[in-house]
Amino acid sequence: MNFFLGLFLLVGGVAALYYNRVVFNFTGRIGFVESRMPGNSLGFIKLVAVLCVVLGLLFITGLGSWLTQPLSSGVEQIFGGLNS
Repeated sequence: MNFFLGLFLLVGGVAALYYNRVVFNFTGRIGFVESRMPGNSLGFIKLVAVLCVVLGLLFITGLGSWLTQPLSSGVEQIFGGLNS
């Protein structure tokens, strides 16, 4: 499961980095980013895309399981484990 999530994040992040102007034209200026953060919306889109690439690589290699482990263990405790 984490492998496919990582692959999705990696492909989406690389595509957003490559087509950052297209993503910017789709989303337009992000008001919160323009008013509260240094830089502009295009830089923020690139930053989020790089974050997606890094998280995707972590999930693909298995090093990102520390992010999803608390969530999955919480779901197991709520539902009493998943029996297939």
